[in-house]
Amino acid sequence: MNNQIDNLLALYALGDLTEEEIQQVEQYIATRPGARLRLEELKQIVAADLADIPPLTPSDQITREIMLRVEKDAVARRLARLPANPTLWQRLRHFWQSPLFTGMGFALAAFVAVWVLLLLQQNRDLQTEQMALIEARQTLTAELAETTNQRNALQGENEALLNQIQQLQTDNQRLRVSLAEADDARQQMVADLAQVEADLARVAADYDTLLQAIETAETELIVLREIEQLIESPDTHAVALPGTDTSPDAHGQLIANPEHHLALLVVSALPALPEEQEYQVLLIYDDGHDTADTFRVDPQGQNVLLIHSPTPLSRYQAIGVSVEPRGGSPQRTGDIVLLGSLVN
Repeated sequence: MNNQIDNLLALYALGDLTEEEIQQVEQYIATRPGARLRLEELKQIVAADLADIPPLTPSDQITREIMLRVEKDAVARRLARLPANPTLWQRLRHFWQSPLFTGMGFALAAFVAVWVLLLLQQNRDLQTEQMALIEARQTLTAELAETTNQRNALQGENEALLNQIQQLQTDNQRLRVSLAEADDARQQMVADLAQVEADLARVAADYDTLLQAIETAETELIVLREIEQLIESPDTHAVALPGTDTSPDAHGQLIANPEHHLALLVVSALPALPEEQEYQVLLIYDDGHDTADTFRVDPQGQNVLLIHSPTPLSRYQAIGVSVEPRGGSPQRTGDIVLLGSLVN
């Protein structure tokens, strides 16, 4: 077996031969069991899991010998046979067919083939990693685009929320103004209500005063009618009430109808009494007396009042005026200041 056939066997195992070279190798191994065995070994090397083969690094001596032979070889002649844009396999093929490589032994050729296969495996691994990185980059790019879209969407939502917040702040400010105006209106209404209540209270007081005035006027009217009836009665006569030794300057006059319960008493020159005392009318009969109305006098000692008798005046023999505690007394306790007879 020559070196060229050995090189063709390695290329055959790698699958980088022309149809003519394939026929040549197959014809060669058909009659040579040893060559067929080497081809199977090369195929096993190629078919082996390259990931389990540790990377091989040629020694410095082998590397120097290869480089020295390469420099001495007819590089120009080998490069001239290359296509304009040769592939890696084409470069390797021309290299193995070069006089430099054909001069090597089969072991070195196998070593170089394994080395090249390892380099190819590493290249495929790098390409796989590169593809994975490209896919990862594409995934990251897609995720970045999605994140950018989400960020833009969030920015749009944020701007919408900011606009809503500004609108709410504006509405809140407007509501505050409205509340302030409503509070002012409420305070004004409270003040107006207080004024109305005060007016109502004043009207009520005026109404009460008016009612009292009406009641007083009605009472005075009744009194005046009674006095008028008393005066117009033909049986009415006047009775003098001179002052006693206690009040000699005082005097009074009773206008009365003996058959009536009412009489008009006119007094003058009576002394003013302290606050705790009043004058009281005495209706005197044989063995006792009845007390009637109480009264006070003005600064001139005068007063005019209607006397109410529990029975007709014809029952009594005399009429007098005494000084009693404020509010009157059932029995006389003070001095008599006026006294007159009711008997003709």
